[in-house]
Amino acid sequence: MHDDLRARPPMKILVYGAGVIGSLYAARLKQIGADVTLLSRGKRLEAIRKFGIELEDVSTGKRSSHQVSTIDALLPEAPFELVVVPVRSDQLGGVLPVLGASRATPSVLFFGNEARGPGAQIAALGRDRVLLGFPGAGGRIDDGRVVKYLLIPQQRTTLGELDGRKSPRLARIAGAFRSAGFSVEVSRHMGDWLTTHAAFVTCIAAAVYVSAVTPTVWRPDPICSA
Repeated sequence: MHDDLRARPPMKILVYGAGVIGSLYAARLKQIGADVTLLSRGKRLEAIRKFGIELEDVSTGKRSSHQVSTIDALLPEAPFELVVVPVRSDQLGGVLPVLGASRATPSVLFFGNEARGPGAQIAALGRDRVLLGFPGAGGRIDDGRVVKYLLIPQQRTTLGELDGRKSPRLARIAGAFRSAGFSVEVSRHMGDWLTTHAAFVTCIAAAVYVSAVTPTVWRPDPICSA
C-alpha cells in the first residue's frame, strides 16, 4: 500500500458504473489498496465477475487484469466513504434518487461533463455531500471486456468542492487518485470549469464529426494567395 494511505484505514469507495472511466479508476484504486466496489449490471457485470477488469494502455500496449468486488444495486444502508459517479449527464435522472436514498455515503463525486450546474445533484443529495470532478483519461471497451484507455497528458483529473474549499476530504480523495497514478488538480471553481469545458468539447466534437463525414477540398483564398 502507498505511503499516503498507510496512516488511515483504506478508503471504502464505490464506483457507480463500469464504463471506461469507472473501470479504469476502480482498477487503479484497487491496486493501491483502496477498498473498492464497482457497481455494474448485465453483460458488463458478467464479464467483470468472470475475467476481472481487463485494461490495455494504448500508449504502451500493456495489458493487465484486476479483480474488484462488484454489486448490481446500491442499498440505502450500504456505507461508503466515497461514491464516484462516472456517468453521462443524461443518465443522472436514474441515478440521483438512488444516491439520495443512500444516506450512509457522506461524499459523492460526480465525475464527468455537466454544463447545467449541480442543481439537480444538490436537490437530490444535499449540498454537503456533493463534489464535482472530471477524469483525465478516455478510451473504449472492446468486445464488452477489454478497456482500451489513454491517460491524457493535457488533462489532469480535476476535483473540487462546491464552495472552492480545499477540504480534508478533498485532499484525501486527491491523494488516493495521485497514488493510483493519475495526475490531479484541485480547482476552486469546479462548476465553472465544467461549464467552460463542456463548451470547448462541444466545439471540438462538432469539428471532428464534420471532418469525418464531409470530404474537404482545400482551395487557396484568392486574396491571401495573391
